[in-house]
Amino acid sequence: MFEKRIKNLQGFLSEHEIDALLITSAYNIAYLTGVHAFSIEEREARILVTKQNCYLFTDARYLEMIKEKASFVTLCEIVNSNPLSKQLKAVIKKENIKELGFEEENITYKEASDLEETLADVEFIPTVEIVENLRTIKDSYEIENIRKACALTDRGFDYVLTILKPGVTELEIKAKLENFIRLEGGDVAFQSIVAFGKNSAIPHHLSTNYKLQTTDLILLDFGAKVNGYCSDMTRTVFLGKPNEKFQNMYNATKEAQEVTIDYIKTHMNDKFELKNAHLLANNHLHTLGFSDVPHSLGHGVGLQVHEMPMVSPFSDEKLSPGMIITVEPGVYINSTGGVRIEDTALVTPNGLELLTKSPKGLTVI
Repeated sequence: MFEKRIKNLQGFLSEHEIDALLITSAYNIAYLTGVHAFSIEEREARILVTKQNCYLFTDARYLEMIKEKASFVTLCEIVNSNPLSKQLKAVIKKENIKELGFEEENITYKEASDLEETLADVEFIPTVEIVENLRTIKDSYEIENIRKACALTDRGFDYVLTILKPGVTELEIKAKLENFIRLEGGDVAFQSIVAFGKNSAIPHHLSTNYKLQTTDLILLDFGAKVNGYCSDMTRTVFLGKPNEKFQNMYNATKEAQEVTIDYIKTHMNDKFELKNAHLLANNHLHTLGFSDVPHSLGHGVGLQVHEMPMVSPFSDEKLSPGMIITVEPGVYINSTGGVRIEDTALVTPNGLELLTKSPKGLTVI
C-alpha cells in the first residue's frame, strides 16, 4: 500500500520538472510510510523521493520502528559524524539530481538556506501540495479508519448527553469527552470546542470555567482520531426548551446543511461547482433573515482535520469519489449564541455518504 503511494508520487516528479522531492511534513511522511511517530513541531525525519528510490533520514530513536513498519524505504541514520547534509549530498550525487523540489509551506527559511549552501550544485525548486493532492483521494484503508473515528465520535456524543447538567463547566465537559475518546482506544483529532450560552457565538471558542445554565444552548465541536485518521463533527443541543429565536436559528442551520448536502450529491454533474455549495448555504440563510456563514462551509479530513479540498466561495476543485469532506454551516449572533451542525462525509460515485451519524433533530436535554 505505502509502496504504491510512493510510486504514485514518483510518477508526478517529471510533471513538476524536478528530479526528486525532499519531504519535511510529518503528515506527508506518515502518508508515504505509515509511521505516525514523528513530531509535528520538531524535525525528526525527512524523506527524499527520487524517480527510482525513497530515502528516509532519521536518528537512532526511530531505526527499529522504520525497519519494522517501512522496510521498503532506504533507511539513512543521522549521527554527528554523518549528518543529514553530508548524506543528502552523497545521495544527490549518486542519483545525479539537478533539480530538487522542497515543500515550501513546511520548511523554514534557515533550513532551506542551509541546504542551498551545502548543495550548491543543485537547483532548489519550491513546490506546493504535491503530496497533499495525492492525499485528497482516500484508499480503502484510510476510509476504514475514518469510519472508525466517526463511529467513536458518535459514541462520544452519546456519552456527553448523559453528563450535561446545570452547573457543569465547559472545561469539565471538554476534559470528560476527550478522556472518553482516549479510554475507548482513540485520540482526539483536535482541541475540542465546548461552548455554552453566548460563548457559542464564537465559532472557535476556547472553553472556560463558565457554568452551564438552565436555559443555555450547548455547542460541541470535536473529533476522534483512529490510527492517525481524523473525524470532525459539531452538534448543538439545548438545556431546557429553547425560545423561538434559538429554534429559528437551529432550523435555519439544519436546513442550510440539508440544501448543501443535496447539492454536493450532484457532484458528478458536469455543471457542478464546489463553490456553489457555500453560496447555496448563504442564500438559504439570507431568506430566513440570517447572515452569511462566516467560515468555510467545509474542508477535507484525513491525516489532518483540515486538509484539501476546501469547501468555500473560492473553491475551484472538483470533487472525486474517495474524497472526505465536512459540511458545517453555522448561524452566530454576537452576545446571544450560535448554532453549528457539522458532519464528516465520504464522496461516492453516487453522491455523498454521511460518516458521522449522530441525530440532528432539535435536542432538548
